[in-house]
Order: sequence, then structure tokens, then C-alpha cells
Amino acid sequence: MTREIDISLNDDLSMKKLAICIPTYNRSKLLDRLLNSIPIINNITVSICDDGSNDNTYQIVKNHQSRISIDYVYQQNRGRAAALRKSILNSKAEFVMIVDSDDYFEKQGIEIILKFLKNNTSKSFFVFPIRIMKIILNFSPFHFLEFLRQVI
Repeated sequence: MTREIDISLNDDLSMKKLAICIPTYNRSKLLDRLLNSIPIINNITVSICDDGSNDNTYQIVKNHQSRISIDYVYQQNRGRAAALRKSILNSKAEFVMIVDSDDYFEKQGIEIILKFLKNNTSKSFFVFPIRIMKIILNFSPFHFLEFLRQVI
């Protein structure tokens, strides 16, 4: 009997490579767009802290939990910083990426980020310029990585 295990980016099978941390408050439609932009990849997880929303944020999260790994926490409204902190503390991954609920990923954006993390194992901190990334995605991953090396 054989088992398939995805260890292409991470040697520790219990920990994901990338946690996408999202603080949110009453942005269910934008959160839905963001979650739809996250591809099904075994090596990522999403950590959402809902800062007291009274819209259908929970239902949106629930709709996506069958597709992607999501840890969801609800707290009484305490502000973005408190929600972000809780989201980060609840994340279970080697790297943490902070994304606002009104952002979204361009096609192949997460794949490029994961490839960059895999190829740069000696570094422990990265800054990914999201707005610039939308322009850079027209180039090959090699050009994007060279661009990041110049920025970092």
C-alpha cells in the first residue's frame, strides 16, 4: 500500500509552509473574493480572526472550509490590531503572511510565493510587494524572484 504525502516544500509534516493571516470585520463579500483567490494547495492554511462582524462572514468562511484549510476565530470587536494578533497566534505554519480581507491574490500568486520560500531557505523574513506583484506576474517566476532579491 502506498500513501501520497506532500513534502515538496516542508519537511515537518505536521506544520504547513505558509499561513495566510486575515483580520476581518463586516467584509463578507470582500472576504469571499479573497478566499476564492486562494488555490487548493496542501501546504497552506488560512487563519481568520473575525473582529465582531454582524454580517455573514461566518457563513462565507464555512462555505470555503471544505475547499481550503481555515482556522476561524470570532472575538468581540477589539480592533484590527487585536484581530491580527489573534490570527497570527492561531496560525500553524513556518511562515506567516498578513493579508487584509479586501485584498486578493492574482492567478499563480501563491504558487510564486511558495516557490520563492522553497528556493530561499536561508532567509527567515520576506516582504512581498502585492501591488507590484500584479504587474510582475506577467513575467516568469525567475524575473519575479530577481525583482524580490533587489527589493529585499
